[in-house]
Amino acid sequence: MAHRPGGRPARPALACRIGCRVTLLVGLLVVSLGNAAPADPFAHYAALERPRALAMLPDAPDAPPGISHGRANDLEAALDALHQCQALNAAPCELRWLNDESITTGAAIKARVPAEPHPLYLWRYRSRVATVYVAGTLHILKPALHPLPAQLEAAFTAADRLVVEVDLTRMAAADLQRLTLERARLPAGERLSDLLGPARARELEARLARYGMTPAMFEPTGPAFVTQQLVVARLMALGYDSASGVEEHYLARRGSRPVAELESVEAQLALLFDHPIETQLAVFDDALAMEASVEPVLAQMITAWLAGDDAALDAALAVQAYPDQRLDDYRHALLDARHDGMAQGIVRELDRPGTALVLIGAAHVTGPGNVIEVLAGLGIHGERIRSDQSL
Repeated sequence: MAHRPGGRPARPALACRIGCRVTLLVGLLVVSLGNAAPADPFAHYAALERPRALAMLPDAPDAPPGISHGRANDLEAALDALHQCQALNAAPCELRWLNDESITTGAAIKARVPAEPHPLYLWRYRSRVATVYVAGTLHILKPALHPLPAQLEAAFTAADRLVVEVDLTRMAAADLQRLTLERARLPAGERLSDLLGPARARELEARLARYGMTPAMFEPTGPAFVTQQLVVARLMALGYDSASGVEEHYLARRGSRPVAELESVEAQLALLFDHPIETQLAVFDDALAMEASVEPVLAQMITAWLAGDDAALDAALAVQAYPDQRLDDYRHALLDARHDGMAQGIVRELDRPGTALVLIGAAHVTGPGNVIEVLAGLGIHGERIRSDQSL
C-alpha cells in the first residue's frame, strides 16, 4: 500500500493520462519566514540545503515568497514552500524552483498562447432535442492556469448535466483504495523487488526517496502501481494537482447537476493494471527515463491545449504517452480502443433532451481515429468553437 511521507496511507492514484482524479496527500511542515520579503528571493536560495523549493506570486516579484529547505524530500519541500507563500499572499502562488530545476509558471505558459483567434478543444453538437458540448480536457493543472477559457466556462454554465469518463466523487475513498489495491496486488508469493531485479530496484529506491516513499510500501503490488505513484508524486512536486484539472474543477461546482459516466472505475483500473508484467516493466522503464523531462513536456502540452494547436498537442502527447514502440498495444488499449465507446456515449446524450457538457481527455479528441472522427464517421458533425466566439 502506498503511504504519505508522514507515514499515513495515501489515497491510490489513477492514471493522469486517462482522466482519473489523482490524490496523494502529504503532511505539511510549516516554517514561517515572517512577512518581510527579501529584496531578491533568489540571492541566497542556491546556497540553501537541499531539498529546497521556492514559491512565489508569478506576477508580483516583490510579494513575500515561500522558501523551504533541508526538508526530508523534494515533495515535502515543494508543498511546504507553496504553503508558506500562500499563507502570506491572497492570490495563488506557484513553485518557481525545485532544487536547481526552474519550473515554468502558469503565467509563462499563458504568454506563449497566440493572441489571435484560434480553435479550442471544445465542440458543439446539436440534435432535435439536445445540445451537447464535447470538451477535450487536461486532468491535472495548477491554480494559476485558471480561469479556463471563457467558452468552456459558458458551456458549463449552459449545461444542465455533466458527463465524464468516470466520476470518482461518488465513491468513498476507502472503497476506491480497496478496489485499486485489489487490482494492483500481485499474486500470493510474488514481490515487486523480485520482478524488478537488483538494478531497477536500486533505481526505484532512489526515485521514491525524493518523494518520501520506500520500496517496501509497494512490495505487494505490480510495477504499474508504483509507476503511477511516481508520476503523481513528480507532478505534485512541480506544483500540479488534479483539483485544478478540468474535470475536478467542474465536478466541484456541479451543484445539483446530475453526472453521468462514460466508463466505470473497474474498467479504468483494468486498463491500468491488467497487463503482462513485461509490459508493466516497459512502462516503468519509460516513466523513469522521462522523469527529468516531464516539466517542459507538460508545459508544452498545456500551451498547445490552450492554443488549440493539434500538431503541437499530438507531438507532446507522443512524448508523454509511452514512446517505446514495444508499448503500441498498451497505448492503443489506453486510448484508441476507447474512442468508439466514448462516441456512443455522446450519441446517447444527443438523444436526451437538454444541454450536456461531456469532458474527456484531450488525447481522445486529437490524433488519427479520435472521438470527433468517429462521430463524423457516424454522420454526426459538430462545430469546433473558437477563442473569439460567443456561445
